[in-house]
Order: sequence, then structure tokens, then C-alpha cells
Amino acid sequence: MVMRLKRFERHEYRAENEMLDDVIQNRDAIMSEVANNIQDIIGALDKFRNIKTPGFRMADFGAFAVRVAAMGGPDVEAEVKAALALMEREQHVFAEEGDPDLTLLKRWIQQYPGKSITNSDLCSELERISILDRKTFNYAGNPIGFGRRMSSMRDALIAEGYEVVEEPRKTNNKTWYRYSPPSCFI
Repeated sequence: MVMRLKRFERHEYRAENEMLDDVIQNRDAIMSEVANNIQDIIGALDKFRNIKTPGFRMADFGAFAVRVAAMGGPDVEAEVKAALALMEREQHVFAEEGDPDLTLLKRWIQQYPGKSITNSDLCSELERISILDRKTFNYAGNPIGFGRRMSSMRDALIAEGYEVVEEPRKTNNKTWYRYSPPSCFI
């Protein structure tokens, strides 16, 4: 359950036993408030069932959190959606951390900022760099597999502040992308 609490100021610090006594003395009021909140949440789940949720991978939790937040109004709903989006970005960064293919891709982007390229050509470029640097490239000679992998690598790049632009032109059914590092948007 999401609850907003204000931070204690230094002059508000109290001994643990005093706080526990307050909880015990106000137990009935606290439990009534929790029960009322649960009733409101159950109503919100039904009332706001059509709200679109962000692409947060823990979809059931994301749907639940957004519906509950909707009962707090548009500002609370937007805040929860933003928090879920941030968590999703952090998941991408964590999942891609230390990935040798992503490391090669970032190196290539640094060397060729703003360059437009297809997945197939990029696969060849990264293979060339991996040979020169004697580094591992898991998709050497496998542009189709690399193309599939690029979807999650593009998400990881975006999460780290890189610019990834899908260009409108198509050549032989190939999509062109332009990549720029965070400090060099062109």
C-alpha cells in the first residue's frame, strides 16, 4: 500500500517505546483507516480498470499501482507512472551492465556519433571492432540474431541517455537507425 509520510524533523524524534505506545493507543483508528483505504482501493481497481499502464515488466503490480494511484487524482497517478518508468529504465541498465556487446556498441557510437546505419551493417562494424580489439562479440556472423538483440540494447542505450532515432527511410526492407552519445545529440 502506498502511503505518503512526511520526514521527521530533528525536534520530532521520539523514543521507540513512545511511538509504540501511540500505535497501541490509536490501534482502532489506524485499523479503521487501513480498512477504509482498502475499500477505496478495491473501488478504484474497478473504477479505473481501463487506465493504460506503463510498460513496467511487473505488469500486474504496475496495473494495480496505477489504478490505486488514480484515486488520488491525476498528479498522484502521474507520479506513480513516472516511478514505474524510472524502475523500468533502471532494470534495463542493470540487465545490460557489463554486457560485452553493449560495450562494443557504445564504443562504436563514440567513434561515429550521429551516424545512420542498419542493424546488419552495424553487426559487421561491431564484428570488425571486436577482431581489432580482440574482444568478444556474441553475434559475429549472425546479423539476424543481432537484429533481435538490438531491440533491448536500444532500450538500454535510451535508459542511459543515448539518443536513438529510427529514420523514416527503408532500403531493401532494412530500417536505418541513428545513434548519438548522451553528450553529443546531433
